Amino acid sequence: MKILTVVADGAPGGGTTHVIQVARHLKECGIKGVYLVDKGSYLGNELRSVGHYVCEVRMFSVVAGLLMFLKAFFLFCKFGMFDVCHFHGSRARTNGLITSLFSKTTVYTVHGYHFHKNSVLKKKLKIILERVNYKFSYMVIYVCEYDRNIAKAERIMSQSAKSSAKNQVIYNGVEAEGNNYIEKSLDIVFVGRMVPQKNPMVMVDVLERVKFNSCEIIGDGPLLKEVKSAIKVKEISSTVNFSGGRPRDYVIETLRKSKVLVMPSSWEGFPILSLEAMANNCVVIAMDVGGLSEQIPSDCGFLIKEDEKNFRDKISDIVDLLLHDEQKRTAIATKARENVISNFEVKICNNNTIAAYKKIGG
Repeated sequence: MKILTVVADGAPGGGTTHVIQVARHLKECGIKGVYLVDKGSYLGNELRSVGHYVCEVRMFSVVAGLLMFLKAFFLFCKFGMFDVCHFHGSRARTNGLITSLFSKTTVYTVHGYHFHKNSVLKKKLKIILERVNYKFSYMVIYVCEYDRNIAKAERIMSQSAKSSAKNQVIYNGVEAEGNNYIEKSLDIVFVGRMVPQKNPMVMVDVLERVKFNSCEIIGDGPLLKEVKSAIKVKEISSTVNFSGGRPRDYVIETLRKSKVLVMPSSWEGFPILSLEAMANNCVVIAMDVGGLSEQIPSDCGFLIKEDEKNFRDKISDIVDLLLHDEQKRTAIATKARENVISNFEVKICNNNTIAAYKKIGG
C-alpha cells in the first residue's frame, strides 16, 4: 500500500505530532509513506528522520494549489498511483482538490473548524469550502465528536444514511504506557503560543490570586512582552520562569515534573497537550471548549465554563486546592492517566488510522 499524505501547516503542534506518530507506525507496518509538506517546515525534518520520502512545496503561496499539483504529478511519475491520498487540515484539502487525481481514494482529516470566530461573510465562505472538501473526499476523519457535530450543524456533512461510513471519529493519541512517575517539583505550568486564543493574560490573573512556589510559562508570540510586563507589575516575577518556545520533548519533561497545567484557551479543537499532561500525572484545569469534555471526565480534571461568573476566581481556587491537597491531586492524576491509557493511547489512534486506510485503499 502507498500513502500520499499532504499537510499544509508543519509547525510544532497537536496536528503535526499526530502526523509524525502515524508516520512512525506506517514505517513499523512496512507501508510506504510519501509526504507533501510546507517548504522548510519542522514536520518535513521530522518525517525525514523517520525514514519517509518527503517532498516540499510553499503551502502558503497564492499559487499553492498549482504548486501542489505539479509536485504531486512528479510523485505520481516517481511512485505511480497512490492507494490513498490523505489530506490533513482545511488548507491542504482545499488547495489539493486536483492533487487527488493521483490516488485511488481520498481521506480528509479535519483538525478543528476555526470559522466560528470569523465575520458572518467569511464564515459562510469557509463553510462553503468545507462542503466542497467534504463532497470530494471518500472518507472524512474528525479528531473529536465536537468537530463532527459542527459538521452536522453547519450542514457540511451529508445527511443521508449511507454517509455514516464516510464520517469517522479517530481521537488523537499520546504515549502513556510506561511513563514512570517522578517527584513533582514544579507547581504550575502554562504551555501555548502567546496569542489571544490561548488567553495568557488570564493565566497572569490566576497567578496573582494563587499562593505558589514555582511556575513555568512555555511559549512565544506577540503577547509575550505584555505578559512579562504584567507579571512584573504584579510582583511575582521571582516565582515565574519564561522558557519561550520549546520542542515537544522539553514540554513533556516539564509536564512530568508539574503538578498542575492551566489551559485558559478561548477555543480548542482536540488538543494533545492536555492528553500529554494527564499521561504524565499532571492535573489539567481548562476552559470547557472544543473537544476537551471528551478527554476529561469530571473525576479526571477540571473544566470551567468561560461564561461562568468569576471564572478566573474559580480557576484560582482549584489551583490553590490542588497545590495544598496532595492526596486529592494524586488521586485525580492517577484516574486521569488511566483514562488516557484506556482511550487515548497512541497505538489506538495508529491502529484505527491504518484500519481506515486498509478499508478504503485495499
